[in-house]
Amino acid sequence: MKNTLLYGLLTSIIALIVSLSFILLFDSFLFSVYIFFIVPGFAMIFGYYVSKGLAYGMVKRNIIYSYKIHLLLILYAIIFYFLIYYLAYHLARIDEGYLVFSLSGDHISNYVVEGYGRIDFKNFMKLILNSYSVTKYVSFNRAITIDSSYFLYDTASQFQGTYSLSQNYLFIYLIIDLIGIIVGGFSSGLNLKEIKWCKECKKYHKKKLIARFERSLFEKNILDNLVQDMTINKLLRLNYIEERFKKDLFSKESYVDIYAEYCPECKNSDIFLRYYFKDFLKYEFDVRKTKTFRDIDVSSFI
Repeated sequence: MKNTLLYGLLTSIIALIVSLSFILLFDSFLFSVYIFFIVPGFAMIFGYYVSKGLAYGMVKRNIIYSYKIHLLLILYAIIFYFLIYYLAYHLARIDEGYLVFSLSGDHISNYVVEGYGRIDFKNFMKLILNSYSVTKYVSFNRAITIDSSYFLYDTASQFQGTYSLSQNYLFIYLIIDLIGIIVGGFSSGLNLKEIKWCKECKKYHKKKLIARFERSLFEKNILDNLVQDMTINKLLRLNYIEERFKKDLFSKESYVDIYAEYCPECKNSDIFLRYYFKDFLKYEFDVRKTKTFRDIDVSSFI
């Protein structure tokens, strides 16, 4: 379990660093960037990558999938979502009347707002969901009450001034962000359902590429032989004899991947043929041409 948490923390820390860097550079939250003004794309990406490391760690530790895993991944993403706000609170500063995020400066906790009081984290979260004004604290050692005039005087009755902060968030966008985080956290665990599970050994199957051929060559010289007699030794021999397809950014030809999904303990394996074709700039999987060969011995290859 310790290693699982370490995998989870690795991707979570990277996501935190990226998000906090965005806050410091642009004085705004990464979650405030939407696709078509309503789709919380960056919130979904954040939720996905925060939880992805934890999901990966569960596969490495062979923790069998259940609905509780998905709930844990979602909860983990939500915790880190609010952790971003908590860290942002510690970066919140007032600069010439505006809320900015910086490593130095006049911290927002030095200010009070009528109806909110001193700006601690709880009040900070309330403020970023509403429009507000902020007035400078005069003293940390005495309570200060701000009346509706937003005027504040020190002990010498000298006017200190009122600062206006622009609205950062509406409550509806916080809810949309939270939905995006939940979708991202949920998506990070979808691959767990797809990975085959060996009930006897209680381990997830692993995947390993055996060969990759250009499609026309594969269908002309290889396919019929494999259909008649699929063995790992024949595959390895063909991979040695025939020219292996090299996929790169500029390749255009369709190709076929042959890979094994196997239990690392008992070596029980299935072999898959997957066809790919070039669609504009990237290769797409051709679902109509897939083939699967069950219970193939791949112990000599692994």
